[in-house]
Amino acid sequence: MALFAIRQVPNRDLGYSPHVLVYGRKLVGPLDLLYHGWSEKSLESLDVESWLMSLNDQLGIIHDTASSMEASAGDKRVITYNKGKCDHSLNIGDKVLMRIPGLHGSLQASWEGPYDVTEKVSRVIFKVCKGEGHSSHLAHINNLKTYIDRPLNVCAATLVAEEVGIDTNLLDPSLLLSADKCSGYDHKQLSDVLDSVSVSFSDKPGLCDSAKCTITLSDCATPVSQQGRNIPVGIEQAVKLELTKLLDEGIIVKSCALWSSPLVPVHKKDGSVRICVDFRKLNAVTPLVRY
Repeated sequence: MALFAIRQVPNRDLGYSPHVLVYGRKLVGPLDLLYHGWSEKSLESLDVESWLMSLNDQLGIIHDTASSMEASAGDKRVITYNKGKCDHSLNIGDKVLMRIPGLHGSLQASWEGPYDVTEKVSRVIFKVCKGEGHSSHLAHINNLKTYIDRPLNVCAATLVAEEVGIDTNLLDPSLLLSADKCSGYDHKQLSDVLDSVSVSFSDKPGLCDSAKCTITLSDCATPVSQQGRNIPVGIEQAVKLELTKLLDEGIIVKSCALWSSPLVPVHKKDGSVRICVDFRKLNAVTPLVRY
């Protein structure tokens, strides 16, 4: 308490320093004593009874003023905190997605569901259940969001996409036309547009042949040829399948060049394998390009 009360800096919300709030008077420090000594002004002296009455009145004024300023500062904080907010309400029977914390912390949370809202416990607390046979969970409304079902009616864009070989899962449902509202001319026009940009809807990575990448080496650079590292037996088959896939898609090609860097397999979150290459030796003989 003494360490708190010795502070003389006024609080921004209350308008008074901790010392004034505790003792009802300004702290007389060394600088104040020097000032009164140089200015030949003596400190005001009162008898004990008058001093106590003055202190009591001053503490009451300080308390009332600090309370009103704290309330005003609280209102300002509420306005700042609620700036840009939007109303979010749920009803019993609504389908929602619930944010579930990840295994490595809340920053890796994911939305799972849909869940059914079964009970409204309070204004912001809801009880949700994934279905019959599943246990119920209490969740704050900030961890819930409305689940929107995708329309199930057959769309003309879906039919045309299947004809030109486009994956229908990659189409935006909001841009699709229902089959009964699409004429023959619209169907032909839509088919031509999707056919012209069918590469954009492919789930396979493409190749850019509009430019070539050139790596500039240092003047004294010699070919770096590193021996390949051993692949763990547990992922050896997965690495072979990934390399075969990259060869078939034309992303990599077989080479007999003097330069070689070791392959580094890395596990993805879904359990599959990502193929990486350790180019640190190559980067060591490559001049740094400053942009």
